[in-house]
Amino acid sequence: MASERERAMIERWKVATRAAGIQLSDEDIERTAERGFLSRALTVEEMIDRIVTGVEIPDYLDLVTTTTGETHHG
Repeated sequence: MASERERAMIERWKVATRAAGIQLSDEDIERTAERGFLSRALTVEEMIDRIVTGVEIPDYLDLVTTTTGETHHG
């Protein structure tokens, strides 16, 4: 069973690929997860969140929202 973060990533992935004209089957997604690519993508997303948290955001950018929903004010 996929975690909430995995399900959210899969849904974003489906939306993005559909917008690009690519249809993913559940089998495609399962194979990708079995090969470890989904967990790697989640790890990268976590790393990006930590990087954004540790960076001073210039005032002119004012607000940054990460994919996990964390909001950071500049």
